Amino acid sequence: MKIQRQFEQLRKLRELQRLGMTVAEDLHARAKVEKDPTKLVELTDAFLLVGEEIREAIALEAKLARDLDAALPDPGSRPCRRRRGPVPRLVAGPPNPTRH
Repeated sequence: MKIQRQFEQLRKLRELQRLGMTVAEDLHARAKVEKDPTKLVELTDAFLLVGEEIREAIALEAKLARDLDAALPDPGSRPCRRRRGPVPRLVAGPPNPTRH
């Protein structure tokens, strides 16, 4: 259940980043053509605030991804199982007289 919640949080962070980038691109485009210095300062301040939020979302996403990697089992590892009894022969050949 915790992993499911983390995946949902990761999805939301990525969506927040996408929306933040859209806002930042819009602010940048508006600032490039703005002639009024007061409005330009306002647009620049807004751009800087959005940029900080995007950076924070990226850092949170990276942390959440690391946490998820640590919580998920390694796909290359298998649980160690103890065999009971003799190990089956995988190569054909004469039986070993010391084994039964």
